[in-house]
Amino acid sequence: MRILIIAYYFPPETYATMASLRPYSWAKYWHRSGHEICILTTPKNRDEVEKHPWTNVHIEEVPLPVLRAKNLSGEKDLSTEKKAKRGNLRERLIALQKNLGAGSLLYGSNLWIFNALGKAIELHRQQPFDVVVSTYSPPASPIVAGILKRKFDIFWVADYRDLWHDNAYTRAKFPFAWIEDRLENYYVGKADLITTVSEPLAAQLARRFRQPIRSIENGFDLEELPEERYLFPDNGKIRVAYTGSIYPGKQDPSPLFQAIQELGTEKNRLEILFYTFESDYLNSLISRYNLHGVVQINSFINRIDCLQIQKTVDLLLFLDWNDPTTEGILTGKIFEYMYSGVPVLALGSDRGTVASQLIQEAGIGVCLGNSSKAIADFLRDLVKGIRPDYNPDRNVLQRYTREKLAATMLEEIQKHQKRFLGENR
Repeated sequence: MRILIIAYYFPPETYATMASLRPYSWAKYWHRSGHEICILTTPKNRDEVEKHPWTNVHIEEVPLPVLRAKNLSGEKDLSTEKKAKRGNLRERLIALQKNLGAGSLLYGSNLWIFNALGKAIELHRQQPFDVVVSTYSPPASPIVAGILKRKFDIFWVADYRDLWHDNAYTRAKFPFAWIEDRLENYYVGKADLITTVSEPLAAQLARRFRQPIRSIENGFDLEELPEERYLFPDNGKIRVAYTGSIYPGKQDPSPLFQAIQELGTEKNRLEILFYTFESDYLNSLISRYNLHGVVQINSFINRIDCLQIQKTVDLLLFLDWNDPTTEGILTGKIFEYMYSGVPVLALGSDRGTVASQLIQEAGIGVCLGNSSKAIADFLRDLVKGIRPDYNPDRNVLQRYTREKLAATMLEEIQKHQKRFLGENR
């Protein structure tokens, strides 16, 4: 098959690494299965682009119209003045979007739609695609795919890493919510197959759409496992690490900070390491609980270093989604943790969330909710040398490799494409 993957985020990505890995795994393993793959994405920094050993994958980088392609491709750097203008515009759009409750309607990525659509049409006319797969977010990807579907009636798979309407990160308010809902219905209503990352999200989508909907999780690529290399001094400290973004108001590490404060002098045996962008938020918590010297905030790191750190600390911190109105959030981070060989301490919602259920089913850690007392008791045991139960279930882990999940998705595509072709004879 000739497959077009429309993915606004595709490696290498600095700020959306996890979002880019899902379409990357499809391209990688579908290519190995003998299919011809074309990627439609945004421009990358030339210095960071990997040389993929792919002979039958074409990566088409399409710039946003407000920026010159040559600047984004690295042929010529943007001037300081232009960078400042771009940054100021982005900040103004984000602030306006938040204040208005505009949801996805003011995403800067919407500017990508026109150029991306033109390139997609050009590529299809040169050599038609058998299948188009888009992955949300942002909405630019499914909008381009939806227009292709309406214009050429190509078999289309609409994938959701997060919800579009009723998105947990940027929920729109009226009247923008109404517009967003109608926009999504207009485009995704024409999809032939819908996929998403968890069963609860699939159930929510099933309440809106009549198409077949399948849950195919993110998983982890075993080929990315780093070699063992210890990164920290042997000073008797017990290290707990968190790697990734934190969404204030949605994820709350404050019960952990309160628990550490309650430990007294025992807390000096601990070293809590955050590798994230959210330094202002965390610094306010460090000051509130007087944990300077115990909690450390480090700058965001590349994926290779991130995976290495996850293998060499004593415990991995997972912050579950704390929003009671939202269910089904299952980030790719939990799958990285699953294969690290290190126990997971999961904090957050006291409900039986899909993430906490997976942690318990896989036997990779403990889920303590928001109880600072339970967390403090756990940390005291840790300081005393009592390690948490850690019994990874090999059968569960084997279900969530990127290779297996990419194969599962390809099987679903082929099955439903046969029905589609039969209906269009």
